[in-house]
Amino acid sequence: MTATMPTILDRPARGAAVVVNTSASPNAAHRPVPIGNVRLTDAFLAPRLRINREVTIPSQFQHLEDTNRFRNFRRVLRRDTICSNSRFRACEE
Repeated sequence: MTATMPTILDRPARGAAVVVNTSASPNAAHRPVPIGNVRLTDAFLAPRLRINREVTIPSQFQHLEDTNRFRNFRRVLRRDTICSNSRFRACEE
């Protein structure tokens, strides 16, 4: 029997996504856990995740809105014409 090397694209038998599927490896000491079952609640990471969720992500989102970066993505999604006169300047609506 030939063992296959697990890859990052493998999925466990139940179909839940994992980072690396080691279920086919006879040498793996640990088995994959679906990403949705992972909870980071320790005293080190939990406060950082809260700050990212409550402060960093909203402020970065607002910055992207204020600098018109999302507007260009929305234009692509709507399949509108994108400015061709500049690669770096935000297009006028």
